[in-house]
Formats: sequence, C-alpha cells, structure tokens
Amino acid sequence: MMGDSAGANIAHNMAVRATETPLEGLRFVGLGLVHAFFHEEEPVGPEVSDEEMKAKTTKLWRVMCPSTIDCNDPLINPAACTNLKGLACKRVVVCVAEKDPLIGGPLFYHKTLQKNGWEGELELMEDKGKVMCFISSILPIIRLWP
Repeated sequence: MMGDSAGANIAHNMAVRATETPLEGLRFVGLGLVHAFFHEEEPVGPEVSDEEMKAKTTKLWRVMCPSTIDCNDPLINPAACTNLKGLACKRVVVCVAEKDPLIGGPLFYHKTLQKNGWEGELELMEDKGKVMCFISSILPIIRLWP
C-alpha cells in the first residue's frame, strides 16, 4: 500500500487498523509513505523554527478533525500509536524530499519505527534538492518490492 502526503498518513492508518483488526484474505506486504503528512504537538525538523508554519499546520489539523484530542492524536502523530511494533506489514519505505518544510514528520516516523522494535525491513529514501513531488515522479521505487 502506498500513499502520498495525506494519502501516506491514510496508508499508515490503514496498516495500523489491519494490525488491530486483521481481515481474512488481506495481507499487507509493504507500506510506501511518500512525503507523508504527519504532525506532532512539538514538531521536529525545519517546522520547529517556523512558528507560522507550525501554527497553520496545527490549525489545519484541528479544522480537519475537530473532535481530536490535539496534535498528539495517533491519526496525525504515529508516535502516539501504541501498536507500531506489530505493524501489519514486513516492509516500509519512507520517502522524503530534502527541502520539504514538513520533512520532520516522516523522518520522525522512520526513527519511531526503529526505536519501537518493529522488526521489518525499513528504508529511508531522500530526494536531494527537492521540495516535494508526487507518486507519479517516483514510480521506480515500486521495483524495490518484486
């Protein structure tokens, strides 16, 4: 399963739900997160020093999900998820763009999977010099998983 930006967040959350409630006959082999939109109450990466971006991202999240607890909701902050260790796939690739102002979220996700004891194959792919792109421009990564 693969997603781009907010779609990467959705793909992650589908994998988490498949962990919690496995569906007969459905098996996730891998998860591809391309420039994922994740957010934390205390951001990491370039957005830490950009108060305006931090405020806009937090406001956007609260508009999209008004019933949420805050930006530490597992729907937007994977580090708040209690069952990442058992994530329902064996391979994850996290794709980031070097100059993406929201690069901190996906990098934090990558580190969180590592430190929470997830035992699958984890890869980080960084697109040097790029701000952000979409799945159509990185389709060759699909070849990593025959």
